[in-house]
Amino acid sequence: MNPGVSILISTHNRGPILARSLESLAQMRYPSDVDDEVVVVANACTDDTRERVLAFRDRLPGLRCVDEPTQGLGHARNRAVRESRLDICAMLDDDIWAEEGWLEALSRAYATTPASIVAGRISLWWLSVERPAWLDGRTAVLLSYLELGDQTFELRRSDAVGANFSFRREVFDRAGPFRNDLDRVGNQLMGGGETFFVRTAMAGGDRLFYVPGAHIRHWVAPHRLLEPYLTGVARGTSYTVARLAEPAGVSWAARSLAAGVARIVSGSLRAAAAAEGSGHHILARVSAAAGRGQVAGTLARVRLGPIGGPSTAQDRP
Repeated sequence: MNPGVSILISTHNRGPILARSLESLAQMRYPSDVDDEVVVVANACTDDTRERVLAFRDRLPGLRCVDEPTQGLGHARNRAVRESRLDICAMLDDDIWAEEGWLEALSRAYATTPASIVAGRISLWWLSVERPAWLDGRTAVLLSYLELGDQTFELRRSDAVGANFSFRREVFDRAGPFRNDLDRVGNQLMGGGETFFVRTAMAGGDRLFYVPGAHIRHWVAPHRLLEPYLTGVARGTSYTVARLAEPAGVSWAARSLAAGVARIVSGSLRAAAAAEGSGHHILARVSAAAGRGQVAGTLARVRLGPIGGPSTAQDRP
């Protein structure tokens, strides 16, 4: 029997972008043997998000829009799960295009594999800007990219990406709720809420599968190829990786600090030697920013200890 799927989207003041994502859901194939619903969480929205959502009511019969006044991705995700009614909670970003077979592949994976959690395939969507020649695979990951081949298989690390991942409802009961201090709030370009959630679930025995057929394209906004955004995400991501490190003794801290400083020095030297604004300059600055995040995250890990249960505190990279 195929489980029902709640498609959950959190959004903050991005009405036109959200509408494009809903258009992809309206054009998707819906298997007759799969119950479904779409829940949009308007997270502290002050724009026309609700009107944009309601415009799709006739084309997406299971569509609802709920308000979550407390800003923050963790708050929005937790509200989305609480509002959902079906067995599978499928998280999508508000700036994606879901391929026609996304729901079919997702529901099939849960029906035919022992998956508790599914990481779907994420390609970059070059709708508004051309892919720059200098963008390498490591930097592409900062744009929420996950391409691991064409076969479904079990993942041994918590490699799910928040733009396209899902889980059985009971996983949330065991590993949730999502933390509010590991994801983006306002201009803090952190990330890691789904990583901590999936890691906690896997430590408890839940199994994560990569399912390429559950495929979306993730929109690359032009500003996300600029240095301020890439360096901000690099710093925030490296901070979170170090902050979540386990185990983390004295020898780990020494190695991590040394590696972070080396990234700062190497990146800074390469940036100084490259032409301002060139691809080489941007990549070098991204590397240096990642080093700064690693140093800050390592020091926070030593000072504050391991991350435990859900928290409302705001970690600062």
